[in-house]
Amino acid sequence: MYGLKLPSRSRANQAGLIVSLGLLTLSLALSACDTVPSAGGSVIVPRGTGFLVNATGPMDVKATCRKGEQLLGGAYSLAQPSVGGPSAGSPTWNQLIVLGSYPSAINEWTVRIYNPDTDPKGLNMGNWVEAIAYCVVAPRFSVAMQTATSKASTPSYASNPTLINVKCPVGSIVTGGGFATEFTTAIAGQYDSWLYVSAPSLDALGQADGWRVVEENWSVGPSTATSAYVLCAAKNLVSATPVSYRISENSPYYFGDWKGQAECPSGQFSSAGGYEFVGDRLVPHLVYSNAAIPNLSGWSAKGIHGHQRNAVGEIVVWAICINTPTIDLTVQISSPLDGSHIPTLGVHPTSQCPTRPVTFAATAYDGAGKAVSATLKWTDNGQPLGNGSPFSSTLNASPCGPASHLIAVVATDSAGHTASDSVTVLAQY
Repeated sequence: MYGLKLPSRSRANQAGLIVSLGLLTLSLALSACDTVPSAGGSVIVPRGTGFLVNATGPMDVKATCRKGEQLLGGAYSLAQPSVGGPSAGSPTWNQLIVLGSYPSAINEWTVRIYNPDTDPKGLNMGNWVEAIAYCVVAPRFSVAMQTATSKASTPSYASNPTLINVKCPVGSIVTGGGFATEFTTAIAGQYDSWLYVSAPSLDALGQADGWRVVEENWSVGPSTATSAYVLCAAKNLVSATPVSYRISENSPYYFGDWKGQAECPSGQFSSAGGYEFVGDRLVPHLVYSNAAIPNLSGWSAKGIHGHQRNAVGEIVVWAICINTPTIDLTVQISSPLDGSHIPTLGVHPTSQCPTRPVTFAATAYDGAGKAVSATLKWTDNGQPLGNGSPFSSTLNASPCGPASHLIAVVATDSAGHTASDSVTVLAQY
C-alpha cells in the first residue's frame, strides 16, 4: 500500500501493444494500489491509457473505469519521449493541438488531439499522449453520477471571447469537467484551438456549480464548434471550496515554460481542475499537462505562454476539492501488479501453458485505515482461483499470444461489509 504517495506511471508498466486508428497505442493499466486513501483504504484510482503519435490528423485516446467503478473526472498529459514535456526551445511545442478532454461515456474519459504534421519523420511523431480517468472503486459507494453538456458554440472570426458554460443539477457537486472543440487552421495549434479557459464556474459564494470554457476565434476559416462538459455527483460526496494558484510574469515581455499547482487542504482530494489565461491572449500558448497532482491532493497544469512588451501575462490553475469519504471496508491487491507480464516456465506442446508460480496477496482495511481480518475469495476471469492471502498458483498462457487474466478478490469482514479489487495481468508464452 502506497498511502498518499503514488508511484510514477512509467512505460515499464505498459500492459500491451495495440495498433488502432493509425496509432501505435500503448495501453497503461495503473496499479490498483495507486489510490487516494479513505483513512487508509482505496477510494479513488487513476486509470491511464496512452499512445505514441505516428499519424496525421485527429486522434483519440480513451481512459476507462472498470466494470462496477464510477468515473469522477479525467485529465491529460503530453510529452516528448526523451524530454518529459514540450519546451519553449523546441520547434515541436506548437504543433500538437489539444482538441478535447471530456467524459465521452458514463465510465470513459477521452482526450482528442490533432497532429498537422504530414511528414512521417516529422517533429510531432513519437510524442506521448496520455488520458487519465479518476474512478471510484468502492463497489457499494454510489455517487449517483450525472453528466451535463452545453450546447455547442461557434464564435465567429475575430469575435470577442465567448463564454461556454454548463451547470450541475441543484443538489449535486462538481467532480469533473472539460471541453471538446474542432480543428480550424494550423496556426490554431499555437493557441490550443483558441481556448483560453477550461475551469470550474463559481456561484456567488465561491463554490463550484459547473464548468466554463472561454474561446476566441482568430483562425481565418471555419469557426470552431465547442462544448463544455461537467460531471456531477448527487450522493455521498461533500464538496469543499475550490482553490486556485496564480502565476504572474512581470518582465517587460516574456515567453516560456510555466507550471503551477493548486493544492487542496488536508483531508480532501481533487478529481477535477483546469486553467485560465489572463491578459495577453494573442501570445501563443499550450497546456501540455492538465491533471491531478500524483497523490490527488490537488491539481497541476503545465504549459507555455507569455506576453508582449507592456502587456500582462498570467495563468490561474484551479482545483476542485472534495472531502475524502469514509468507507466501512476496502481491499487492495498487492500482488500481482496490474499490467504485469507473467512468463511461462518453458516450451509446452499443449495449448495450456502454465506460467511460473504467482503470489496472490491482498490486504483489507476498515474505515479508519487499519488492516483487519477478512475472508478473501479470489477469481481468475470469473472462475474460482483460491482463498486467503498470500497463496501461490499458476496461470495459463496461450502459445498463440498473451492470455489476459482478470484477477479479482472479494473481501468480507465480520460485520458483513464487502469490498473488491481487481488487476489485469498477461500470461506470456
